[in-house]
Amino acid sequence: MKTGTLAADGSTPWFMVNSHPVHIAINGTWGSGSIAIQQEIQGTVSSILDEGTIIAITADDNSSYNFMPGDTFRLTLSGSTSPDLDYKITGVV
Repeated sequence: MKTGTLAADGSTPWFMVNSHPVHIAINGTWGSGSIAIQQEIQGTVSSILDEGTIIAITADDNSSYNFMPGDTFRLTLSGSTSPDLDYKITGVV
């Protein structure tokens, strides 16, 4: 399990998946903005899609994602003003 806080626009470290599903919980003060879940594929960073639409988390959330062991991903916050967001991620090393 990994935990942390996003207190400004930017990205978390990269996380490597060791089991699935991966559970991501986010809560706190948003200050607007949104969080994209980004995956690295052969050195290229891209946002995760749900039926062709980028997943953009804009409020407290508690969801599971079907990453597979060995996948890497990060959370990227953008467009926020004075955020204070705590995150907890299980299924990663």
